[in-house]
Amino acid sequence: MFGIKRLFSNRSRDVPRSSAASLQAPPPAVRPAYQGLVEQLSTRHVAGWMVDPARPGEAPDFEVVLTGGPAPMIIAEGRAARQTDWLAHPPSSGPAHGFHMVLPANLSESERQRLRVRPAGGGPALAHAKHPQQDYKPIRYAALDIVDNCNLRCPFCLYDYATTHRTNTMSDEVFDAAIRLMPYVGEGHFWLSCLHEPTMHPQFASMIERIPAEFRSNIFYTSNLSRRMPQEYYDVLGRSGLNHLNVSIESRNPELYERMRKGAKHRIFMESWEKLLAACQSGPNPPKIRYIMMAYKSNLREIPELVAYLRDERMASFIDVRYTFNMSHIDGAFKQEEFLDPEEWHWLAAQLGHYPPSEVNLSLPPGLPPHGGAPQPELPEPAAALPTAALPTAALPAAEPPPPVPEAAPPAPEPAPFAAAPEPAPAVPSGHRPVIQPGVFEFRVSYNGKACIAPIYAAHRPDAVPDLTEINILDLHDPVDFLRSLDPG
Repeated sequence: MFGIKRLFSNRSRDVPRSSAASLQAPPPAVRPAYQGLVEQLSTRHVAGWMVDPARPGEAPDFEVVLTGGPAPMIIAEGRAARQTDWLAHPPSSGPAHGFHMVLPANLSESERQRLRVRPAGGGPALAHAKHPQQDYKPIRYAALDIVDNCNLRCPFCLYDYATTHRTNTMSDEVFDAAIRLMPYVGEGHFWLSCLHEPTMHPQFASMIERIPAEFRSNIFYTSNLSRRMPQEYYDVLGRSGLNHLNVSIESRNPELYERMRKGAKHRIFMESWEKLLAACQSGPNPPKIRYIMMAYKSNLREIPELVAYLRDERMASFIDVRYTFNMSHIDGAFKQEEFLDPEEWHWLAAQLGHYPPSEVNLSLPPGLPPHGGAPQPELPEPAAALPTAALPTAALPAAEPPPPVPEAAPPAPEPAPFAAAPEPAPAVPSGHRPVIQPGVFEFRVSYNGKACIAPIYAAHRPDAVPDLTEINILDLHDPVDFLRSLDPG
């Protein structure tokens, strides 16, 4: 036990009073039981919704209590004054009030099982969801960039490298400080690269090995595989236990590949690709391999075949086909020549529509007009089709029982963030206001330790999301205390 009795007074409003005045007082009016649901219940936080039927318009006060002793021990108090849009199981009818509270200290797992939320002053505890969230992950995404440069200059890149002439790298001190965030991030939600090419860091392999083994399933990164890396790098990957690795590819055709991945050599990419597959086939704990490709007029007709090839022969666990962010620094001629028309997007959607979304995702550009149900358009023949080069085939290898639990389906698993940077959200519809997910944040950490912290939106995310604050990661010694200061609950 963490020593909860040393941290909280053992007081209870359930203990009967013995004074004469209390014996002579008339019994209080019976109030209807509060309605509500505890959706999140970890050793560090609670969250859910509640409503007082007698005062449905008022935000009710609540208590978090530890049961199982002579009397319930109140360990935290709060008011349910949150929106409920962020909840997985909001009430089906009538107004309700959400709550999200970080507890003053960590509990043990046995204490978590005895934790209850009830109305202030006592009363029946709220029911628990059938599948409550049982872990505390206040950081939805942590996007590091261990370098600030890339070895390529792809014409569609969302980052403008026009003034980048050298490569700065993250120090061991900054990286070790960033590791303090890893316990609070879910699986596959911790980038080692966001905007740049991580293999440009000369100590990249040793950085991976410095990550504690229990947190490596949280980690992924994206690489263009166009740099020659020593065999040691692939050996480290094969035993790393990382969640996944994103590989960027637009075409199997050498000429088109080198045109889109400006600065890359197709033969070097192929050498690296073969080494990666071999390491993931033979290593004891390799990452999953995912692929990212951008859709353009030049590679449009190749994409369906390429997707099938990656799935059947190149160990693809997931494939993400994307549109290009319309950044102002991207050359206008490239946009004119390569950006797809609506009919081409609809054709591609039809070609890939038979794949499960959990295996192949097509990210359509925002504002794409609907196809309208007409027959699938026939695409004109390309002016000069590029032949697809043949590639070698890779071989595939006894506590107090909880309150009654209402029937509720488990929340759908959250998709992992595959984009190289957070995707801009559509504009907030008229009459809708943004809904912030309470107690959950996004971290962006640059090579020099500058960390920008932004909120996570549950609904109606605005186009421009202002940062809540920024801090040097070296000064962030206790992530939980820091995040509580941003959202005290």
